[in-house]
Amino acid sequence: MRMGRATGGGVITLAVLLLAVAGQLAFQYAHRHLREAYVVLPAPPSALSLSASAFGDRQALFRLLGFEVQNFGDTGGHFTPLRDYDYGRLVQWLKLLDGLDSRSDYTLAMAGLLFGQAPEPHRDAIIAAYMRDRAMQDPVKNWRWLADAVFIARHRAKDIPLALSIAGDLTGLRSAAVPVWARQLQAFTLASVGDDEAARDLMGAILASEVGASPEERQFMKSFIQTHGRPAAGTGR
Repeated sequence: MRMGRATGGGVITLAVLLLAVAGQLAFQYAHRHLREAYVVLPAPPSALSLSASAFGDRQALFRLLGFEVQNFGDTGGHFTPLRDYDYGRLVQWLKLLDGLDSRSDYTLAMAGLLFGQAPEPHRDAIIAAYMRDRAMQDPVKNWRWLADAVFIARHRAKDIPLALSIAGDLTGLRSAAVPVWARQLQAFTLASVGDDEAARDLMGAILASEVGASPEERQFMKSFIQTHGRPAAGTGR
C-alpha cells in the first residue's frame, strides 16, 4: 500500500516537472523574437564613478577599461561591425582612457589599427581627428601616429583638407627623431590632388631646411621638385 502511494506520488512529481519544462519551452518559443536592446557602447562613467572604481590604482583601471573598449562590440555572443558603433561616444571612451594614462599610446594604436578601419568615411574622419588631437600632446614622440592619421584621412576618409592639415603638423616638426619622409607627407598629398606648385614649393622648403637628410633623400627631393615644375629657390640644383 505504501509502495503504491510512493509510486503514485513520484509519477505526479514527474508529471508536474515535465509540465513545467514544457511550459518553459513554450514560453521561450513564443517570445523568441523579443530580445533586450543591445547597446554596443554604454555611456562613459562620470569622473566620480571612475575615481571610485579605480580603488587607488589608475593603471589597473586603465588596462581593464582599455580591454573592454577594444572588445565592447564582441562580447556576450554579439559580433558588431564597426559601422554600428557610435563613434562620437567611442571617442569619449578613448579620451577617458587618455585621462587615466596620458603617456601610453594604447588608445592611439586602437584608434589607428582597429577603429580607423571602418568602411564608412565619416567614421574614419572622426578617428583621424581624434588621433591628431591626441598625438599633438607630444608630437615628436607620436609622429608615427600623426602619419597614420594622415593615411586614414587621405585614403579611408577621403578627406583631403583634413589630411593636409595633419600632414602640416608633421612638416613643422624639426627633430632628428622625425624621419624626412614623414615631413614630406604634406607635399605628397598636395601632389596627389594636382597642386604641383604648392607641392614643389613645400618640398623645396624642406630640402633647404633639412640638414640631416642623406644624399639619397636630398636627390629624391630634387627629383620631386623637378618632376612637379620649375625648381624652387634655394634647392641647390
